[in-house]
Amino acid sequence: MGLELTGVFTMDQIHHHGLLMIQYLQVSLQPHSKFLIWISHLSSPAWSYTVYFPLSYYLHKSVGRRVLLVASVAEWLNAVLKWILHGERPYWWGHEAGMCQGNDKPCNQFYITCETGPGSPSGHCMVTISVFCVMVSALLFHIFKNKSHRTIAGITLWTAFGILTSAINISRCFIFAHFPHQVLLGTVVGILTAMCFDHISMSSLSLRHYLTIAVGMLLVAAMTYMLLIQMGLDPHWSISKAKKWCAHEEWVHLTTTLFFSVAKASSSLVGLGLAETINNQGQNAVEQKVSKLISMIFALVFTCLLERVNVAQDSEFLFYLFCYIKYIIMIFVIAAVVPWIVTFFTVQGNRKTSKDKLT
Repeated sequence: MGLELTGVFTMDQIHHHGLLMIQYLQVSLQPHSKFLIWISHLSSPAWSYTVYFPLSYYLHKSVGRRVLLVASVAEWLNAVLKWILHGERPYWWGHEAGMCQGNDKPCNQFYITCETGPGSPSGHCMVTISVFCVMVSALLFHIFKNKSHRTIAGITLWTAFGILTSAINISRCFIFAHFPHQVLLGTVVGILTAMCFDHISMSSLSLRHYLTIAVGMLLVAAMTYMLLIQMGLDPHWSISKAKKWCAHEEWVHLTTTLFFSVAKASSSLVGLGLAETINNQGQNAVEQKVSKLISMIFALVFTCLLERVNVAQDSEFLFYLFCYIKYIIMIFVIAAVVPWIVTFFTVQGNRKTSKDKLT
């Protein structure tokens, strides 16, 4: 823990001052703890797949594809960076540094605190803020055509984006999951990730592209993992820390491991690629506003139910395999099955209406 930074600060010093800031937040914002926990839920990377993707996909297919691509790349990149940067988390570092003794030094944990991956950069900030960045940009581009209206809307939306980003950063520190420098790094890298994919033509991507990216994610993650082992480092070091210092054992879950993040990111792109292949052949399009609304409701109900389906965590291999298949199915159903069902019943309803008018 004595890594030097620019010859001025050590990581211990950064962690020390960061923990003091977190303790100040926990004291001053304690009356707002429920709101901050809700904000942390809102910024969960899982919501990018289960909520933000289906909503954006049915409003505009190209935007939805970009949201999922950016979310997947951001989550994968976050996992790789966490392995490389080897960042501590405050909920275990504070105890090891002896800064959590005494009632005047709060180190409060919550049921969403004990994530098992390393702390830097923050995945909640990196993934969700990259997705929000894509959605705000798309909203300005597709909705506000008038230049003056776009300027006013841009100021309003980007201000709201900044406020929400700040709230997410504060919430992640407040719940004792991240140090301040980790949420700032996650925010910056998340915005840069969104910017990198801003000008990619989503309509030009095919199943081959999605599969290439998905396999590439797995290979790079595996290479990073093996490289750490060859260097004599333990890729699972943070899991043992989480189990040791988490206030409640049941708060530690495999769904917060880096392997889960990589599996979710890769499998989601496989599901999208398969769905787009089916859509291109059958041209399942949901265009009517009522049909879009129905599709959103169906998709959100489906993702909510599927997220409740879990497998026993006794076997890590089976758990990750199940999760990989689960997210392929989830994205495929959202992008292909639901539009097909809604389109089918819409067409049948229109035919019936036309026959009734003729008779």
